Amino acid sequence: MPMVEWNRDADGMIVLRALVGYETAVVAETACALRLEHASGEKVASDLEALQLVLTSAQARALAGALLRMAERAEQPPPPGTRTN
Repeated sequence: MPMVEWNRDADGMIVLRALVGYETAVVAETACALRLEHASGEKVASDLEALQLVLTSAQARALAGALLRMAERAEQPPPPGTRTN
């Protein structure tokens, strides 16, 4: 997958939203549905938004693998001199 340009704020920091929940489902017996609930502002409980996606089974498997690799990297200490965000 090619690298994309992340959305950044005026200070150059990556804009991030807190994931507060997710749901999965199989729809039409062949497609994977993924709902990601996230906080859109500082008030996590009152400013929830959701993104609802449909994925093929191949996309779901690729995403699952990418999430596992990301979690494994996040659990390792960063190399010396690494820039954050």
